[in-house]
Amino acid sequence: MTENRIKRTAITMAVIMTVLLSGCSRLTIYSNYKEPDNIVVIRTIGIDYDNGKVSVTCCTGMGLDGEEPMTFTARGETLAEAVADMKNGYMRQEPIFSHTEHIIIGSEAADRGIGSVLDYVARDVQMRMSTNIFILKDGTAEEAITKCTGKTSSASDMLTSIKAEAPEAGEGYVFTGEDIMSALAGRGCALIQAVSLVDSPELSSENEEAKALEPDGFAVMREGYPASYTNEMQTVGILYLIGEMKSMMMDVKDSEENTVTLLMTREKMKFKPLERDGTTVGADISCDITLNVEEVGGPVQLYSDEERHILEKRCGELVLSQITAAIELSKSMNIDFCGIGKKVEQNSPYLFREIGERWETDYTDMEIGVTVHSKIERTYDIGDNVNLTGDGNTSGAE
Repeated sequence: MTENRIKRTAITMAVIMTVLLSGCSRLTIYSNYKEPDNIVVIRTIGIDYDNGKVSVTCCTGMGLDGEEPMTFTARGETLAEAVADMKNGYMRQEPIFSHTEHIIIGSEAADRGIGSVLDYVARDVQMRMSTNIFILKDGTAEEAITKCTGKTSSASDMLTSIKAEAPEAGEGYVFTGEDIMSALAGRGCALIQAVSLVDSPELSSENEEAKALEPDGFAVMREGYPASYTNEMQTVGILYLIGEMKSMMMDVKDSEENTVTLLMTREKMKFKPLERDGTTVGADISCDITLNVEEVGGPVQLYSDEERHILEKRCGELVLSQITAAIELSKSMNIDFCGIGKKVEQNSPYLFREIGERWETDYTDMEIGVTVHSKIERTYDIGDNVNLTGDGNTSGAE
């Protein structure tokens, strides 16, 4: 009896396992699985406002096996409706947005406010708050995606490169949807990486109208609308102030006007209250940078203390002008988009309390002092090939 029961149990388990492994969908533990051949993963979403409707253009990016990137466009009264139309419309494969990396917003759509875009990212079950957000300074996102997509390239890949390379080149920093929502909720302002369409000689062999996307400073957002765009000097200054200046090349002149290329290897920003007569009147910012000599464009006497101090001084003056340009822009707009006040408050909450209430409303009138201390650490010169001694050079302004 016992032996027969064991045999029946073994046969029953074998039958169940056979059914489950056969792919019978009625017994699978998954209720919403999809075959890979029936889906297409969307890496980039472009959003425009066109003739009273929202236009959505999507891009897949290059496939792992070298498949050409694909683009799709749909329109609707709202962003959600346009996406739904794309899902339910003409596409043979179902678009999946759970792995979307980038959203690029066309200039006209950005001018109408990005609130609805951020709201959609926050509410949609597939979208991720960590999606990177870009604003196209001039033109439509549809044009950017379609003209940057060819047989061997795509807008998705270009935006991924911008995210990785822009900070090191001093051309910007890519913020996520979560970063932007947090900044708008906390300060009423935010920074978004701006990009522009440029001619692409490399891609013109595939398509005469081919373009490329390049970083183009920041869009300064006030209450969800673009209030200004930064130039090159302001962009670099902002990177210092927000702590995202990781490494950067800079050219300065020596005493004989020879060009010397310096690589910033380290930077440290400090924010503290600026006091006068025992009263807090603003913010005091200091920036310490360490440099290596990368290239020399002439007979520069790098082993001379005097010559090195000239290079350090001019480098400090350059960085000072960049940081000052960013601060002047923010004060002209009366919005602390770099979060200087928050950094001062974190460092000295008691002293900042004296001006905390006035910081946002009277930010334009706040005193902000900046000091830059620069030091060349290595020259790789045969006369001093490891380390240099000396205390560097300091530049400052208030």
